Amino acid sequence: MQSDKKFWVRSRKTSVMMFVDCSVACDSESELDLVFFDPELLTRYQFIPCKYIVGEGSIESKDGQLMLKSCYEASNGDIYCYRYDLLHLPEKEFLYFKLFNLNSSDGEENPIARNRDLYCSFDDFEKEGLSWRLKNFQKLLEELRKDKKITGIWRPKEGGLEEMINEIVLPRVQEYKQYRDGFLLPLARLVIEGFVSKELREWASMVEVSTTTEDGRELGTLAILKKCLVTLCGESEAAGVVKPLEKLQREKSARSSHGGKEPEAAVIEKSKDILKEVTKSIVDITKIMRGLK
Repeated sequence: MQSDKKFWVRSRKTSVMMFVDCSVACDSESELDLVFFDPELLTRYQFIPCKYIVGEGSIESKDGQLMLKSCYEASNGDIYCYRYDLLHLPEKEFLYFKLFNLNSSDGEENPIARNRDLYCSFDDFEKEGLSWRLKNFQKLLEELRKDKKITGIWRPKEGGLEEMINEIVLPRVQEYKQYRDGFLLPLARLVIEGFVSKELREWASMVEVSTTTEDGRELGTLAILKKCLVTLCGESEAAGVVKPLEKLQREKSARSSHGGKEPEAAVIEKSKDILKEVTKSIVDITKIMRGLK
């Protein structure tokens, strides 16, 4: 049975892939080596929500048993965990996990997980999380564009990604102007206005999707994005992943300096929720578009 518990592991020290027994303890230097899996690994657990919980960093069963303490998405969409955590994988799960173990991966670690797990840094990484996901999205689009499977539908409008990320300031006080000018407007400018109307229309043409309404009016960028995504994942899923971006667009419009709703008090909590939802939207759109590869 020992061979059933051998996995391909990428050494953190040398970046070399090794085939090692993950059922026995290793030295402290190797405990955080990376074990990569095809993302299909999660299907078994995601499709039985009454029995399993697949969180952002773990898999656990609802009977309270922790299946896998570390479970993160790499930059290329692969799933990875730390070698040490396979020691505590339930016996019955080893063979299933082996089916999806990858003997190579060019995926990079999630920087938020790395900072937390390796350096015990528990600061807020909301913006860093969005930045990392947008970089992955942009890299994927470049690969798809080179293969002529899509046009360059998203890119930062001005100043580059890092500069625009730095302009987004999560409110630290319940102050309306800071929420609107320092958070909503720069976030919408980066994420929503980064979608290029001309390129989206070219993609729509490639997948034979109309970019006008029944009365001949041109659709907006998010509406075109949603219609194009429908061709990849279906109407319900496409609507769900674009919904946070539409919500941000509505909130931005309502809070514009030219009028709209009255200021709200709970802008600190609201801004964190919006940023989390928008980041999740980019993650989901990226996953869907990986199906084009």
